[in-house]
Amino acid sequence: MFILNILSFLVSRKAFSFRSIDIGLILSTVISLTSSKTSLESDEKGYQNFFEEVCHLLFKILIHCREILYSTIPTYIVIIQSMFHCFKSLEDKKQKNESQSRRYVTIWDIRLKNPLPISSANSFTRLLTMISQRDSLNKSHKKKAISTRPFIKHVPCLIAEYLKLQTEGFLEPIIKESLRPGVYALLDLCDKHERDMIMVTLDQAGKSLFKTLWTEYNKDWKYVGRG
Repeated sequence: MFILNILSFLVSRKAFSFRSIDIGLILSTVISLTSSKTSLESDEKGYQNFFEEVCHLLFKILIHCREILYSTIPTYIVIIQSMFHCFKSLEDKKQKNESQSRRYVTIWDIRLKNPLPISSANSFTRLLTMISQRDSLNKSHKKKAISTRPFIKHVPCLIAEYLKLQTEGFLEPIIKESLRPGVYALLDLCDKHERDMIMVTLDQAGKSLFKTLWTEYNKDWKYVGRG
């Protein structure tokens, strides 16, 4: 979508001095454009391109405007939570309605007939991974901690959403594998407090999935390098 490309261009240009309120307006625009009530009409490929343009914009905001994003992180997180559901397969209409009744519903929920492909999952994974990385201008470990700290309390929401979409529906193995590095990068930000927060929000099936995920994370990622 043209407006998303323009916003990505502006965000990445140092000549434009953005304030927190400007980032808030950009995120509100994304919310409006991705709303289930939007008038956007397209085919499956068009909705896929739209998804990846949103990923690109959110990625650019993290790179160039991370510090001024802090006050609007909740809106940023809501958008990402909703994007997880673009990869979920649902067995029936009732299951779909139950899933949508508990969260912010997007145009992808309404218009997509099939889950987005692996190329979109890869774009989304890059976005998730960037959340756990330091500001490109902050090189030291201390600066990294400062630049990721505001996101930490929101990570449980993202992990819980990832797990809930698996209890509500089904993730194709190839999509799950593509999302894995991004999910593991988020888990890098989790200590015991965040893990407890995740467990509190999940039902029994979700808790079981999280225990498995945490075991795999420690085995395949945390203690042996990155994948």
